[in-house]
Amino acid sequence: MKNVLEIPRILLITNIVLLVILGYIVAGFIFGKDSGQSAIVEPISTTDGEKIALSKNPVQTENPDIILERDIFGSSGRSSAKQNPEQVTRENSISVLKAQLRLLATVAGDEDVACAVIENVKTKIQDLYRTGDIIAGTRIERIDRNKIVLINEGQREVLNLYVTDGISDRIEKSTETVVAQKPDAAEAVNVISPTEREINKKAFLARVGGMEAIIKAVEVAPYLEDGQEKGVRITGLEGLSMARFVGFENGDVIQNINGSTVTNRRKAFQILRKARSQSSIDIQLLRGQQEKKLSFGIK
Repeated sequence: MKNVLEIPRILLITNIVLLVILGYIVAGFIFGKDSGQSAIVEPISTTDGEKIALSKNPVQTENPDIILERDIFGSSGRSSAKQNPEQVTRENSISVLKAQLRLLATVAGDEDVACAVIENVKTKIQDLYRTGDIIAGTRIERIDRNKIVLINEGQREVLNLYVTDGISDRIEKSTETVVAQKPDAAEAVNVISPTEREINKKAFLARVGGMEAIIKAVEVAPYLEDGQEKGVRITGLEGLSMARFVGFENGDVIQNINGSTVTNRRKAFQILRKARSQSSIDIQLLRGQQEKKLSFGIK
């Protein structure tokens, strides 16, 4: 009697097992079909060349690039694994450019006024540049306050004002000391005669706030005679109290420096840069209709 009662239980367990097996078979068939893999039927009686593909367009899924190219999941995911080669090249280009050039000062404004002092790190040569000039294989597209925009291989790049590491901290910590030690005008410039001055270069730059302050304050424009450049006119001296003390007046036209004719702003900068190492500078200028000469001894 006990054996008779066990029979239904055995049949029930057997049915459950069969249902589970059947479920796996059905699930395998359904999900195998949806996965996009090709099902190949290879009868025993056929050769390798007689394989029958159930799918009309079989896909070789062993190559994962196919999934990436089709972007099935909305993102290839390759960007997170590998950095874009163009991005790497661009970052290298910017770092190389900054290693070659240093932006020392800028004067913002329209194309006729804007200029920038840029130093070639390798040659240590400083020069004055304007919008459209070429430097280190790049073109200056725009000059802004404390930065310039360059076109390098068709891409825009920004070169910011060069600041020595830690200089800001040193300036902040010593502001009161600098103000207290700011030299008098007489200490910076010794007036020998109406046309002669002796300048203490270090004291003079400390008095006016550095060469950058001069470049930013002074406006320089070409002076034309009969359509030809005959010098550069300087304005904006109102903000530099030392300018008149040195002997310059607003609107003066600088025509000659140490025997070299000044035809434009760049020429004037180049001549002054060369004259920095000399002990004297002679400047011929035009004030109104009168020619004047100023001589400066540098110490």
